[in-house]
Amino acid sequence: MTVLLGKMARLAVALCLLVLGAYPVHGAEHLQVFTSAVPPIAQEDAARPGFAVELVQAVLHEATLDGEVVFVPWPRLLDSSGSRTGTLVLPVPRLAKVERDFTWITPLVDLDLSFVSTGQEVNSLTQVLELGSILVRGQAVYLPPRPTAASAAIRVAAVNNREFIHLQSAIKDFEASNPGVSVEISILQEGELRDAIAADVFSGSGRYDVIAIGTYETPIWAKKGWLRPIVEFPASYDVDNLMPSVKAALSYEDRLYALPFYAESSVTYLLWSWAFAIPSTSQKFSEALRFIQWATSKSYIQAIGERFGWVVAPPGTRQSTYRDPRYRASAPFADAVRDAIVQADPTRPTQHAVPYKGIQYVAIPEFQAVGTRVGQEMAKFLTGKTTLDDALFRANAATTEIMNAAGYYK
Repeated sequence: MTVLLGKMARLAVALCLLVLGAYPVHGAEHLQVFTSAVPPIAQEDAARPGFAVELVQAVLHEATLDGEVVFVPWPRLLDSSGSRTGTLVLPVPRLAKVERDFTWITPLVDLDLSFVSTGQEVNSLTQVLELGSILVRGQAVYLPPRPTAASAAIRVAAVNNREFIHLQSAIKDFEASNPGVSVEISILQEGELRDAIAADVFSGSGRYDVIAIGTYETPIWAKKGWLRPIVEFPASYDVDNLMPSVKAALSYEDRLYALPFYAESSVTYLLWSWAFAIPSTSQKFSEALRFIQWATSKSYIQAIGERFGWVVAPPGTRQSTYRDPRYRASAPFADAVRDAIVQADPTRPTQHAVPYKGIQYVAIPEFQAVGTRVGQEMAKFLTGKTTLDDALFRANAATTEIMNAAGYYK
């Protein structure tokens, strides 16, 4: 097997250490170095924390500084950059959009990213696009866009489940009714999807024109200006037909920022919806808007019901779905699901007043990190690696650490 490196594909990426405010290097104050999961550079694994984390830990040791590396979600860290001082952050791509928010110290490492081929030599991006598939960091297979004569090709990132697989098979219907527009859809596992769209939105690369996100991310990302508001609808879309509670969960300051693809209920809590949003970096807003309005329309639900069976038609988004006799005949649970969705109120998720919004989640940027850490401790208990009391203690400690780092506790 011959391995060839594509020299023309080399990209240099500086991963920088930066500081928010001034920090006394020779002080006795405990130093916190914040980072987020960026495998293999930084990852929440004590045995293999990533080479950037190991480098910073070595620097702290050599400088005899009292410090620790703390993992937090990027949105919270960047959102509080104006008020937080005495804090180091890594690794951060040095982009124009964050240049003025930090004091930059030094690059930690330059990465040489190359294409490795087991067949023909690859020396240009043009040659890469001619390949049948590309293995990206050993996690996902990227399929290059197929040649097309269309004047506009929109790129969609979606999660790997039944509803989106059905969508993938129906894309030809959209393309047939929208001459000049083609759709390239990447179906990813949920973890890979979240990593991919977060990296795309934060970096401003504009890789995707449409992204699948949930009710958790939508208002948080809308507040940051990462999503385009959706305010124009053709009469045929019938926006008032959307389930009010789902519509509210995908809105920020009374404007929709994502359109619901399907919603579902759970046993004790309710309201998760996969939805389509348009990143503010998309250069094909008009075409992307047409696509998400088609994919969330009454006519699309009807087409899927007729093609695959009404019991698998996208549920939870349209009031008209629950009046359709074909759906009601196929889904005996329809009324129970509809009633649960109608009664859900993300602004009042519990019987007694609480200082947060969100059903089945807490609508703060740290929730995902808390869920990951707590889930890891519960997995250790379920596999017999620790006791329940120890797992609960460690989960609580991890949650307290994350919330302290984010500045919630004074």
